[in-house]
Amino acid sequence: CKAGKGRTGLMISAYLVHCGFAATALEALHYFGNVRTANGKGVTIPSQMRYVHYYEHMLRHGPSEIGTYRITHIRMCGVPAMKMGGVCDPYFWVIENNIKVFDYAERVGKDKLERFRAADKFVDLDLTGHNLVVRENIKLQFFDRGDAGGKNKMFHFWFHTAYVTNNYLRLTKGVIDKAVKDKHHRTYPKGFAVELYLHRVDPSELETRDAPKKEERVHLADDTDTEDEMAEEGKEEED
Repeated sequence: CKAGKGRTGLMISAYLVHCGFAATALEALHYFGNVRTANGKGVTIPSQMRYVHYYEHMLRHGPSEIGTYRITHIRMCGVPAMKMGGVCDPYFWVIENNIKVFDYAERVGKDKLERFRAADKFVDLDLTGHNLVVRENIKLQFFDRGDAGGKNKMFHFWFHTAYVTNNYLRLTKGVIDKAVKDKHHRTYPKGFAVELYLHRVDPSELETRDAPKKEERVHLADDTDTEDEMAEEGKEEED
């Protein structure tokens, strides 16, 4: 942990709730930020804050049943302006418990990714034919296909399937990692949000999804999570 604010702050904030020092996750996060930093910016990455709230919920209500879900559709409300002209060629990875289990570009073909423009208002990715079954700790990492064939990281977020309700998740810009930093709406329009449409299934459905390639079953924290979050924490520390 580079700056001792993000992941460290998550654990300290959770402990403050656990031991009763703080009555709520929000109170714990505020206390840690005020004590740890001069500007009150302690835990600033939304997914890290989300897991402190999960922990408070578990303490109050007991462990939640861990659901298994098939993601059937993803919608972005607003089109990220990733390239000249405000266009975007989006795709995403799904990382389950630090193992990459799905690559949208690989499934549909990188040359077949749809281009979206601001006038489209929405980005709709239909997943009904992909048997995208997930369980436990899930990270969605979104990319934009680069014009030269590479990839540009857009945003990401973590969630746990024990805390999905009504087969639906909606994350506004303020609780999406990286997008939350776009205060002036240069890349993500005002009101930007991501919606996940899910269908609860039996855990045995995990066995029916296509197994990832051998080389994809690797620990991805260093590639898609740790470096980004360490840089983010370090930037906050400098600020």
